[in-house]
Amino acid sequence: MKKAFVNLGVLLSLVVLVFAFSAPSNAKEVLTKEEKQGIERMQNMLGKMDNMTDAKLINEFKDKVRKALDSGKVKLNIESSKLVFEKMKLVKMKLDDGNDSYVVTSPIKLKDSHELSNVSLYFDTKGKLITSSEFYLIKNDSGNFQMTILQDGKQQVKKDTDIKFETMADYQDKIKLSGIDSDHLAKCLGISAALAATIASVCGVVCLITVGLGCVACAAGVMGFNFGGTAECIRQSL
Repeated sequence: MKKAFVNLGVLLSLVVLVFAFSAPSNAKEVLTKEEKQGIERMQNMLGKMDNMTDAKLINEFKDKVRKALDSGKVKLNIESSKLVFEKMKLVKMKLDDGNDSYVVTSPIKLKDSHELSNVSLYFDTKGKLITSSEFYLIKNDSGNFQMTILQDGKQQVKKDTDIKFETMADYQDKIKLSGIDSDHLAKCLGISAALAATIASVCGVVCLITVGLGCVACAAGVMGFNFGGTAECIRQSL
């Protein structure tokens, strides 16, 4: 019995060591000035968004999405059947020109895809379709994150990273099991500061000006945060 306890202790020690060395190196990561500025841009964009809770209004815009898809007005790289209509969110966003836009954002059903991946359709206040964006965080052939952004079905950004791919659930589980006091971003958002900074970097690289929408590339990435986190989460992580 004593030997069994000894073996169990050795096993638990090995488990702790494995997680200690496999846990993200950014658990206590210090962001650079540029990375903080990028994440602040995402925070500012989130600050311009209000999640709509009116069920009637949400359903109206879901119908607009269906009609736009059926009519072929929306050019998407992904099949419309991969959109999750029951989990779509409606956001009212303040545009750069002072006007408002309604954005319908949908998570997607895609193998080896992070939860922040999304498809978003942008409408003006009269319900007219402005543009669409697709934001994909997927696993590449090396097992790392690959970020792709498309507007109206056309690729605008494709970036391979050296950050190991993990789903939000996997990352949070690893943090809990490792016992490491990770940064606030990892705890409340489910992604590492390094990944957040990588997503934020596109804001300074690609800005697609579309009828006052401003940086669609940045908006595409931020819309996913409506499923995975909040502006307050990002603010507290800086």
